[in-house]
Amino acid sequence: MKQGFRRTAAAMMTLALISSVMSFPAAAYGNAPEYFNANWTLKATTLSSSAGTADCVVIKDYPASSYYMYNMPYNIKIADYYKYQGNKTQNYPLTNQLYAYNKAYDSNAKKNEYISFMNNMTAVYQYFRSLGFSYTGSNTEITLNGVTTGSRNDTTIYASYAHSGENQADATSDYGMMVFGEGHRYLNPLYLDKECVAHEFAHLVSQEYADWHGTEMGMYLEVGALAEAYSDILAELMNDNPDWKVGTGAYTDNSSKKYSFRDIANPGATVGHDASGSDVQKNYYSEYFEWAKQTGSVDRYAVSTIYSHAAYLMNKSGISVNDLRHIWFNSLQEYPEPNKINHVSCRIAVLNAANKYLSRRYNSNTVSRYLRYIREAFDAVGIRNRSAAYQYAAVNATNMSDFMRATAYKFPNGSYWATGDVDRSSRTCPSRNWDHTTYMPEGPSVGLNYSDTNWKYDGEPYYQCAGFAKKLQFDYFGTGLFTQLEDALGFEPQLGDHIRLVQTRSPYQGHSIFVTGVSGSTVCYAECEGGNYSKISLSKRGYFSKNYRTGKCTFTLDGTNYDFVWVQRPIPVGDMNADSVVDNNDLSALYDYLNYSATSAYYDNLKYQYVAADINEDGKVNSTDYALLNEMLRSSAVRLSYGYID
Repeated sequence: MKQGFRRTAAAMMTLALISSVMSFPAAAYGNAPEYFNANWTLKATTLSSSAGTADCVVIKDYPASSYYMYNMPYNIKIADYYKYQGNKTQNYPLTNQLYAYNKAYDSNAKKNEYISFMNNMTAVYQYFRSLGFSYTGSNTEITLNGVTTGSRNDTTIYASYAHSGENQADATSDYGMMVFGEGHRYLNPLYLDKECVAHEFAHLVSQEYADWHGTEMGMYLEVGALAEAYSDILAELMNDNPDWKVGTGAYTDNSSKKYSFRDIANPGATVGHDASGSDVQKNYYSEYFEWAKQTGSVDRYAVSTIYSHAAYLMNKSGISVNDLRHIWFNSLQEYPEPNKINHVSCRIAVLNAANKYLSRRYNSNTVSRYLRYIREAFDAVGIRNRSAAYQYAAVNATNMSDFMRATAYKFPNGSYWATGDVDRSSRTCPSRNWDHTTYMPEGPSVGLNYSDTNWKYDGEPYYQCAGFAKKLQFDYFGTGLFTQLEDALGFEPQLGDHIRLVQTRSPYQGHSIFVTGVSGSTVCYAECEGGNYSKISLSKRGYFSKNYRTGKCTFTLDGTNYDFVWVQRPIPVGDMNADSVVDNNDLSALYDYLNYSATSAYYDNLKYQYVAADINEDGKVNSTDYALLNEMLRSSAVRLSYGYID
């Protein structure tokens, strides 16, 4: 769900449409929640210290025609999002007395909704208390809809509803203040469902323990995605038998559960339902590499399902709901500061929390089995901090030969990579090549020139020759993260290189090859010929030479000359400057990183440098990593025993 209510209007998050909502079947009005045994009563009296400790108090006396709700034992206050004053709608000040106010809602049905709202707040609060949550509050200004209402320094949790016409398809949370929409024709009011409330309350939990507030969520895509994922996961885990399909009960007339906000079990199959009644297909992801090509253009909700889908897989593998509740809740305290979080941080945090939690409850065999389930779940969604291949295997010519022999079964010589499926080729030549192009997501790529230590972000879908070279490279190294080098004279071909070339004379067409062997100035390569209907060739041979006068490196392939443009390679563990080698320059960079917090990376890529520096994979960069990098430089065998970052 969206988060809002920051200190300045500029920092406010725009309230989302229906796609960012989470809700479930409405609770029965007035019923006591499972987690709190209390008889809620409706009272028309003035609140006093003797009003009772278990009752939800509703006051209709101050001010006239308004309602005040206060749950004393849990220090939760429910209020209206707006208060009408004269001819101007303003936010009601967040003082110690908040009021649920709207003259149009003076009905017993609405009063019962207020009671149900409080029931849900209490049930959710008790649920998180059972996991160990304790709210310390904050000394901060509260901003509602861009209007600063004052500051507070207490431990009160505020909950509010928005009027019809105001944020009706959304719910927001930040700094202990939650606002729930009124719904519309196809959407139930959001505050009537415990799991909708649980999602927003979980934002409060992640703010308290991981400092994931609205600004951080907007600044860092991974932080925003993680915050939404945790809210979905922890809300789902309130149920002993979660269906892992978020928001089915929020929709009216949805007995078939066709519509949901996020289908965690099958994110790509998510179908929403907008305010006009139209179906909306959601482009949500279940695998990291699927969305990497679109980084910067997708929202955090689409990315969040990668993490939540991993939680779903953990549950399906055999980890109980109760264990998962505690593991994911406790993992919030295992994260680094927001600016150092990357997609791998979730894997590290959950594994660390799981190891601590499970070790206190199960024997070593069970702990090992559960930790394996967790690692396998993260592997399945592409959240790996190391590649599937080790460096000593990647540089071995015999391994490359074995890889290409296996590749020939999937992509036979003379077949066509034009089926639209990156893992399949066809013996049939397509009638129109551009209608049968196969796209391969490139994923995050770090561009770097040997003479320049600035990282720059790149990511796009590749197709035809470049797509096929990228596909083979991804399969060979087992990673989706590559560095792009552009120094023609400093370049020497290596096994697994994806080399980009351009013809030396008109028509200046580009071409990509995947290097399968190198001997002197001879290169063996595989290719997919875009101009020949994406026809696959796996065992071609070419030659290269360098001209130091012109500064060019030229390749001769099938009698045609090409100039070198760039090469992409995986990034070795310890490679701080992303030049594809680990040397003393990386040691100096790590020293500066540790002692001066200095980095040569742009902000977007700092996260990858952090992963490269975390050599022992403990989620921290410290003197231990520096010592390990020293050891890697002293011994090539040690250096090659590591993999590549992902």
